[in-house]
Amino acid sequence: MQGLADLSTALALCVSILMGYSEASGHERPARSVEITDFLIQSTVVSRYALTSVHSEVHNPGAESREAIFDIDLPQSAFISNFSLTIDGNIYPAQVKEKEKAQKIYDVARAGGRTAAHVATRGREADRFRVAVNVGPGGRVGFSLSYEELLPRRLGRYELALSVRPRQVVRNLTVEVVVAERTGIERVEVLPLRTSKLLSNKLKGTQDVPDSTTIERSANCARICFTPSAEQQAQFSSQGIQGDFVVQYDVNMADLVGDIQTYNGYFVHYFAPRDLPVVSKNVIFIIDVSSSMIGAKIRQTKEGMSTILSDLRTDDYFNIVTFSDIIEVWKVDHSIQATRQNVQSAKRYVNNMVASGWTDINGALRAAAKLFHGDRSPEPGGRAGGGDGNKVPLIIFLTDGEPTSGVTSTNTIVSNVKEAMGGSVSLFCLGFGDDVDFPFLQRLSLDNRGVARRIYEDADAHLQLTGFYDEVASPLLFDIQLDYLDDRVEDVTRTLFPAFFNGSELVVAGRLKGPSDGALRVRLQASGSAEALELENEIQLNGTEPGPACPQAGTRAGGFVQRLWAYHTIRELLQAQLKVDDAEGRRLLKEKATALSLKYNFVTPVTSMVVVKPGDGGEAATPAAAAPATSARSPSPTAGPAPSARSPIPSHAGQSASTPGKGASMPVALGTPTPPVPPGPPATETTPPAANVPLVHGPQPTKDAEDLLGATMLRSGELLVQPLPLLDYHDVKTDPQLDWDWPDVNTDEAHVSGFIAFDDSTSYFFSVDGDPHFVIRIPHSNETICFTVDGQADDTLRLVEDSVSGVTVDGHLEGAPVNPQHEGRPRNFFDRITVRVAGPGSGGYAVHVGREGVSLEEGKKRLAIPWEPHSVTRRPGLKLSVSRAAGASLWLGEKTGFLILLHRHAHPSPLQRDHLGFYVVQGDGLSPEARGMLGQFQHADIRLQRPSLAARRQGPDQAELRFGSHKLAVSLVTKTLKDSHLPAHEAACWLVHREDVEPLMGGPYLDYVVPRNRSA
Repeated sequence: MQGLADLSTALALCVSILMGYSEASGHERPARSVEITDFLIQSTVVSRYALTSVHSEVHNPGAESREAIFDIDLPQSAFISNFSLTIDGNIYPAQVKEKEKAQKIYDVARAGGRTAAHVATRGREADRFRVAVNVGPGGRVGFSLSYEELLPRRLGRYELALSVRPRQVVRNLTVEVVVAERTGIERVEVLPLRTSKLLSNKLKGTQDVPDSTTIERSANCARICFTPSAEQQAQFSSQGIQGDFVVQYDVNMADLVGDIQTYNGYFVHYFAPRDLPVVSKNVIFIIDVSSSMIGAKIRQTKEGMSTILSDLRTDDYFNIVTFSDIIEVWKVDHSIQATRQNVQSAKRYVNNMVASGWTDINGALRAAAKLFHGDRSPEPGGRAGGGDGNKVPLIIFLTDGEPTSGVTSTNTIVSNVKEAMGGSVSLFCLGFGDDVDFPFLQRLSLDNRGVARRIYEDADAHLQLTGFYDEVASPLLFDIQLDYLDDRVEDVTRTLFPAFFNGSELVVAGRLKGPSDGALRVRLQASGSAEALELENEIQLNGTEPGPACPQAGTRAGGFVQRLWAYHTIRELLQAQLKVDDAEGRRLLKEKATALSLKYNFVTPVTSMVVVKPGDGGEAATPAAAAPATSARSPSPTAGPAPSARSPIPSHAGQSASTPGKGASMPVALGTPTPPVPPGPPATETTPPAANVPLVHGPQPTKDAEDLLGATMLRSGELLVQPLPLLDYHDVKTDPQLDWDWPDVNTDEAHVSGFIAFDDSTSYFFSVDGDPHFVIRIPHSNETICFTVDGQADDTLRLVEDSVSGVTVDGHLEGAPVNPQHEGRPRNFFDRITVRVAGPGSGGYAVHVGREGVSLEEGKKRLAIPWEPHSVTRRPGLKLSVSRAAGASLWLGEKTGFLILLHRHAHPSPLQRDHLGFYVVQGDGLSPEARGMLGQFQHADIRLQRPSLAARRQGPDQAELRFGSHKLAVSLVTKTLKDSHLPAHEAACWLVHREDVEPLMGGPYLDYVVPRNRSA
């Protein structure tokens, strides 16, 4: 109660992101008697990564308390990295918290009548950061905000837009921008102040470069300063400067393979080749003409389409599909060439569109996909034609609403469209207006090699439409793959891209293995206008410190590559969250993004900030010493100790942080790879703080989040030597007098234990599931190998055996009826799996998993655990979570994790059997001595040598698998795999042929069969 009383006396300032909230600009303004004495924006752009700090100093010269408001527009792609208040000479830094926790504090503060604040989503292209605080008579308050963003390259330029809207004339107003680019700055320009978000405002420009702007430039560095006097601000408006200060620039890029920059063990690769010929395209425009488009929307769509059709190249092919509850295809059979006559005909067709009816999104997209399959002259590899030569297939889909006709389930539509597109068509979705289901459009695009973009209902909607088309109008390459050779990198973001468009840029970030010097061999494989492109190049690894070429950026540039990697990975995790259908999978991805956001102090859609100024008698940390209150500069950093260099996230006070396992990628489909889940930095690293503002690592994530971050796509397990006892769950008796930690039963949770959660979409390093089918992920790669072992019924197989760690895993096979189509092949499935852990004294543990339930043995004690309800059992060195939905997850310490899934058939056919699957989620705790069918691969040197891209086009995709002294021929096939928590699904894998399985396993099948006379 005392803590609550203390809280009630505190001034709580909470920052949260309220998605979907909108507030009209200008409805609330600071009182006139509160004076902004200083307003400073400093932005340093190092190799496209922008670190921006905004500092505002407010003085209340009056005799009464007044409200001061700090109001800043932020780019949508930016992550806030720090915020602090300076009150009475003391700095109160913000802490990043999980969003829900910060929201609770915010609600308590508001309910208590105290000052609160929030970050709310603004309408177009920006979020709005808004803080209000009372300033006492004669008092001063300083606001400092930092945010970070990666500037995308669009239409051949990078753009930095800084919001300068203090809402009054300011005595000292300064905007300083420093751009440092190692490869050289090709051009830099400052645009007229942008007073609105309308594209028409961007294009026209009513004046020259803002007065009092200076530009200093060298080959690698540019410094721009904007220092308008009070008189110049008053000339702009009675409220002073109210606009965006915009800098645009581009860089030199001489190397076709791009530029790689490194820092402290991390690297970033920028790929933006110039002067390549444009690849012609086959583009289908799908236009919503339902009744919701009546009026300005259909008129602006017609205007935009008229411009777009005029911009088609004569070697492009195109078609148009309009839809309401009726689907109408302009040219029914196939696309046609963009000749002058055909373009004019299409314009007349578009001009005659009439809006009416309901919205059949599913039917429209499937109709468009059918056009590609029916097109003439498809290229090898599934590239849709429409004429001679390679043509990149694109769909530009415009809608303003939700599905209301035909199939209306968005999950079903996403599945149908993905199947119809076949993985070869890029789908770009444009959501028109505020009523559109934009997350649904994002899922559609992410699943089909594209992106989604909003079209806002403004006077410039037609310019937004044509502006987006300009970005994708000129494909230069498609099916781009960037490979980093010689096993020099790990934890890399996506490296496979569906297309590269003129004026854009592809960015890959990751970690280097070994020293950050020398050279990195990069292989580029892609298709272009004429033929396949394959190129290898050695790129020298040089640090990214600006050095003497740009000394102005030196103090703020340190560590930006590592923060860029984290920024890029979080954004990809949040995108991957949209692709997951089930709530549990989305929750797990959110956990991962949250953990990484907390580590790097980023405010993202899953985290928030909170600042608490203690009142009299309150319990709070002593505030950091502030810089002089009259200073217009940002306060000096007042960070606490940096987080543990080995931990993926800051550890709890007084609690050691765990060492994570290796990071790993999610399941990957061609053209749409998803990001790795990063581990923590190595022991020699520290996490670089955001520049120029106090950094406090806020509330620590739960152990669940820490385990989750460390248990992503990890390593293998191994196998054992003893036969499994029959597990008859119904006959198991548990003595209630025995000293057990009984399971914690939680009927509300689906399948997350109190200590670990498994990601439904994570593809584990090693698994055996099915007939039995083995799946092995090649380290530091998205590639997998697969093979089948023809076991015998009633055999017990050694899956893992490690004499050093004392871990063994056995799997018992049950026979199944032979498939009449393959009478010569036995069919067997696992019906029991036992994990044993040797230990002193008590003899360790044994976990028996069967179709009826799970039991845990410790010496003579035995505990029966049913599949339902969900339960968690903890013993020293062992953590066991059991639920029917999630299976049995078993952790032995922090570095060895197994997952056993129960597969049940609701209506089994005569050939089907309920069975178990075994997955090694993390195997770092296993020693190099580990053996067994799976265990031997834990520390194995497995490599895949693929032929050139040109050779692959000549026939089936073949490769050479190198494992120890063996070199085995493997073929790329599509198999129905069970390599993750997801249901069985079709996926590509490199098949080891049956005659090569024995060399791969290092011995015959019988070497892995446990003798039947072994005791349990």
